[in-house]
Amino acid sequence: MGFFRNARRAAAISAEGPAVIYSLDGPSLKRMQEEHPEIYEHFLRFVIRVLADRIEFAHKAITALT
Repeated sequence: MGFFRNARRAAAISAEGPAVIYSLDGPSLKRMQEEHPEIYEHFLRFVIRVLADRIEFAHKAITALT
């Protein structure tokens, strides 16, 4: 969410073996939107699905506390 809100965000990554790490910055996302709108749409749908899952999980956790 920090990415879409232009908020600073830090992450740590670790792997037990070889890994390929991808990153995405604002200009690259804009370029994806302009050059590959169908991929951009799929990416946004993925992000929305992940955030919806997180909200649902949080809601269930809060409900379980009451």
